[in-house]
Amino acid sequence: MPEITAITPHGPGGQLGAACNRAMEYAPTEWVLLHDEDVLLKLHPNWRALCETAIELNPDVGLFTCWTNSIGRPKHTKEPLVPPDAPGPLATVSEHIEKARRIWEQHGYNVTPLTDVRVGGFFHLTSKTAWVAAGGYPGLGMFDEDHGYCRALKAAGFAVARIDGLYVYHMGSIRGHREHSWMPGETTARELWESLKRDK
Repeated sequence: MPEITAITPHGPGGQLGAACNRAMEYAPTEWVLLHDEDVLLKLHPNWRALCETAIELNPDVGLFTCWTNSIGRPKHTKEPLVPPDAPGPLATVSEHIEKARRIWEQHGYNVTPLTDVRVGGFFHLTSKTAWVAAGGYPGLGMFDEDHGYCRALKAAGFAVARIDGLYVYHMGSIRGHREHSWMPGETTARELWESLKRDK
């Protein structure tokens, strides 16, 4: 089975793309899972086995994503990543565990290739081979790193796919922006975006 290194990339001053590239460069395995820090992976107790199986059975895929309850910047896509009956962000963890169980029972090890490759960075399972071929993450700042990388993968001939049996919990507000915080003084996504616009 392929080994996977799970990393939450952090970059100073909103340099998310550069942080993703550093993580890919120094990760000790061919396959790397880059995920947001507010993503709970273990709703499915064997999430890693789902990812490993998807990698083995789909050698043409350069990036895998999965289902979630919330994405940072919601888009009207042909192949949604948020199921219509996903529990809200303030639901109990047990409700999300139950949703993860039902998605697993419905889809098992199925994988769906995505034609709309605007995949949010909450869950990017990608290979070093694909990362090199795509020229890495754009490295321009905080925003559009995830979508830009997916476009580069497609241009390099790699597929993007959804692991259909996997559902993760992603903390987020009802509007899709992680604007809330439990810590006084913590910079939220919206505050960072506004500060970057002011600095231009």
